Amino acid sequence: MPSLEEKVFNKTLAFFCAVREIGCSFDSPDLFDYFGNSVGDGTADDDDGSGTPHPRSQSCGLCSGSMVLSYSRYGQPHLQCQFLTWGDTSHLVLRNLEEFDLDYLKALLSGDHLRIQYHEENALHKGYGPLTGCTFQASPSQQIAQCC
Repeated sequence: MPSLEEKVFNKTLAFFCAVREIGCSFDSPDLFDYFGNSVGDGTADDDDGSGTPHPRSQSCGLCSGSMVLSYSRYGQPHLQCQFLTWGDTSHLVLRNLEEFDLDYLKALLSGDHLRIQYHEENALHKGYGPLTGCTFQASPSQQIAQCC
């Protein structure tokens, strides 16, 4: 039976993989800004002044924003699209992250390899995680979801 620590670790890693794969899928090619210009029409409004064009100004219409771990003014963690603003709240926000290892999640999101290695080697020493070996063998025609 997996320990609570193992369940939290696996849940955090699975959550990160899902968020990384899906990301902020905000797509609004039909929206118009306050001035009646179609969003992404190449006007100056597509640039927020940071030197990075707003994600909707890309031709595909999908948001390409990265997910970042932030904290509310009450200290509550939430995951949000980097392009979320007070004026444009349609981007992804995920709250209620209490069931995840926030230190590991933060390391995964920021690409902090030393911190990721620390967590994964700790899991390895306890017998679980992505660094553990797998001795299970299956034929190429079988579809196996996880190492047994």
